Amino acid sequence: MDSSEVGAQLDTIRPGGHISIVPLRTTKENFTISQDEVYYAVGDSQSLISILISYVTWCHASLAWPTRFDPTSPNATVKLENVLQYYRASSFALASPAYSNPNSRNASYQPTGEWIPEKIKNSPFWKCLDSTTASALPIMNPPPKEPGHKILARLAAPLWWALLGGAGIVLCIIAFICWLIRYYAWNWRGILEEKERQRMKLRDETLFQYEQFP
Repeated sequence: MDSSEVGAQLDTIRPGGHISIVPLRTTKENFTISQDEVYYAVGDSQSLISILISYVTWCHASLAWPTRFDPTSPNATVKLENVLQYYRASSFALASPAYSNPNSRNASYQPTGEWIPEKIKNSPFWKCLDSTTASALPIMNPPPKEPGHKILARLAAPLWWALLGGAGIVLCIIAFICWLIRYYAWNWRGILEEKERQRMKLRDETLFQYEQFP
């Protein structure tokens, strides 16, 4: 907000998209906070959309959609002095209109949290938002998705190898059968003659035994 630390205020080149803002109110009754306790998350649109589910799940924040935010507008919902805490190299912030820090526009000022009122500092809702932002705020872009044809190729590769393996087994069986057919075709006469010799030998042995015992 009002700084060139993360680049010029040009939404077309800003990492994560244009600056957006989203209100954060709790829906959990046992937080025992006042109805007017509301905070605002300010950051790039992709980061806000990514962390909103964590706010809703862990802090029971009411679901709200981020809207475009111009920090230089005189009618801005929150201003630089309303920022309670910066995160991720000051590229993301939580703010509250109920808080104002007169030193925030000093370029050399380093916020340490001592200016946060006790009412906010001790709020369980604020504590949840602060810890959730510190732990769940994305610090880098998600890995790019693989093109569809690469995913299909990866899925089809095992099937292709399975088909090749099955085809190889079938070819081996066919080759073995062809070898058997060829073997018997070429040696059929010899096989028949061998069987005839075995039959004659068995017959001669039977007759010889019969002649030994009249």
